[in-house]
Amino acid sequence: MITPEPTTQPDIQPIIPPAPGQINQLSLWLPPQFDPNNGTPAGDLLNARLAQFSSEHPGVTITVRIKASNGSGGLLDSLTTASVAAPTILPGIILLTRSDLESAAREGLLTPIESTDVEINENDLFAYANGMVRTRGAKFGIPFAGDVLVLAYKPLQIGYPPVFWRDVLQQQSIIAFPAADLKGLIPLVLYQELGGEFIGDEEDVMLQETPLQRSLQVISDGAAANVFPYWLTEYSTFEQCWQALQESRAAYAVIWASQYLTETPDNVSITSLPAVENNSLTLADGWIMTFPQTSPERYAAHLALAEYLLDPDFQQQWSEAASVLPVSRTALSGWKDQGLSGILLQMAETALLIPSNKIVETAGPLLSSSVQELIRKQVSYIQASNSILKELSE
Repeated sequence: MITPEPTTQPDIQPIIPPAPGQINQLSLWLPPQFDPNNGTPAGDLLNARLAQFSSEHPGVTITVRIKASNGSGGLLDSLTTASVAAPTILPGIILLTRSDLESAAREGLLTPIESTDVEINENDLFAYANGMVRTRGAKFGIPFAGDVLVLAYKPLQIGYPPVFWRDVLQQQSIIAFPAADLKGLIPLVLYQELGGEFIGDEEDVMLQETPLQRSLQVISDGAAANVFPYWLTEYSTFEQCWQALQESRAAYAVIWASQYLTETPDNVSITSLPAVENNSLTLADGWIMTFPQTSPERYAAHLALAEYLLDPDFQQQWSEAASVLPVSRTALSGWKDQGLSGILLQMAETALLIPSNKIVETAGPLLSSSVQELIRKQVSYIQASNSILKELSE
């Protein structure tokens, strides 16, 4: 059976020790959007899946706790605190974002996973999904759900969405993206599309000059064509971009696929991000089932539950209901909305995983600052590139 625990209860309840040789208490920490008891179709599907696992394993009780996605008392914060102060009350599975997985693995809070530990068809997983569980030369989880950046637009206003950035310039239609995003995700995806690589180690990060200049030139050209108006420098979130499209202040908006899937308004469609010259690329993020340091017996029992939640048939139904990108081709291909799954399949196949925390934290703010200066027409793209490279080298 599944024992839900209200989010208003005290932080963590002690887990009753199982009988010798038997693990009868399984526990998960999940973010609010994946709450199995929230009354949504996705929640009902997850709740039913957990109940089915319990019925197939008599005597097993699954306890689910919902914690904030980030901040004090959130998933990573609670994992960090409990690992030091009260390791016996840690869950067997905690759902973390890619960024939080990297932080937790660096602090030694997660159990590394060997390929022989779990039966998963890795060939069916998208490359970004396989990549988001890996850090520091090891695997630290099982991919659960994903997301990708897409270009949203209104078909009644835009007959033919742009394939290349030069098409955007020719249309002179405003495209909203978070220019003040400190992660600098848009210039980062442009940089990688143009062949840019990240040079350095855990301590030092360096960008390559030519692809950096060319990626910033895209922003500069867009500002000159008024495709990127000055007010984008006040946008720091993709939610603001989504709102700008819905309120017709922009013809296009770069958003996360999950934002569109949550609402799927009839007057909005999505397509791939424009390409600079060759094939379009996008960035992917996601959520991973990770395993805090625990006994081998508890680890094995929770691995079995994680495998159960990655079943393709369940993932196909649940991911579509939950408005997230499934991590496998089989699950995405099985969506009821075949037109939408076809669009997302193309993006998922070519999606690049968001760069590491170190790259985002080091290069992201510099790229964000330069993008804002370019949109305000305060610097040239050459000056912006030189400034970034100088900052990184110091």
